[in-house]
Amino acid sequence: MQNYQNQNQQQSRAPIDKGRIRVVIGNYPKKVNGQVQLDTNGQAIMSNKYCTVGDVTRWPTDNGGYFDKLEFYPGFTIMELNKEGVISWDSQQQNTAPQNQGQRPGYPNSHIGQPRG
Repeated sequence: MQNYQNQNQQQSRAPIDKGRIRVVIGNYPKKVNGQVQLDTNGQAIMSNKYCTVGDVTRWPTDNGGYFDKLEFYPGFTIMELNKEGVISWDSQQQNTAPQNQGQRPGYPNSHIGQPRG
């Protein structure tokens, strides 16, 4: 019976989602078939170049919410880079809704430091 309870606790403590913490480190002109794409004003459309600086795991809480555990790679922090961080969730890449999110079809890129809503 004890083993069954431990297994149940471990399953309820499985992470909801995992992802990577990324920061913008530069911009470059967007190209399609080797041609720079232009906006309506004739200016090059710019794309962001990202650097992955850490990992994040979303864990459930006992009250039905969640918390995010951030782990930065050695030598990287948002403060040192003076950048806003973005989290790219694994569930976004798989086009599936994260577990325990009910009818929500997923959640957008999370910005570190902004309130969850």
